[in-house]
Amino acid sequence: MVPRLWHLWAAGFTAIAASYPAAYLSGIPATAALYIGVFALLEYLLYLWGRARLTVTDAGLTVGDGSPLALTAVTGVDVLPDVRLALVPGTPARTRGWIRSGVRVRSAAGPVWVLSSRRPTELAAALGRPAPS
Repeated sequence: MVPRLWHLWAAGFTAIAASYPAAYLSGIPATAALYIGVFALLEYLLYLWGRARLTVTDAGLTVGDGSPLALTAVTGVDVLPDVRLALVPGTPARTRGWIRSGVRVRSAAGPVWVLSSRRPTELAAALGRPAPS
C-alpha cells in the first residue's frame, strides 16, 4: 500500500497527461473514458509497486514472491524504530521509504536481512523471537 497522497498525485498527473489527447477527442464519453483509463493504469502501477508482502507461515518467512526462509534458520530478530539506520551497502533489504519501522532478521542460512514493517513487534513475535519490552 502506498501513501494516500500518491493517489492524489496520480489524479493530478492524469489531468495533465490526458489533457493533450483529450483535446482531439469529440464527445464527453470518449474524453471521460480516456481520463478513466489513464487513472486506472496509474492506480494499477501504484498497486504493483506497493504490494510487497512479508508472510510468516509454518514453512517460514517469505518476502515478496521469494522462497521462504525456514523459521528454524532464524537466529535473531531485532525490532528497528527506523530501518534507515540499519541499511549499509551490501545488506539485503526489502524496505519501503514510507514505512520507517521494521526488523533486522539474522539467520544461520545466510546474511542479515532488513525488512520494513508497519507492525515490527508482531512480525518479531511471529518469527518466534519476541521483541524485548
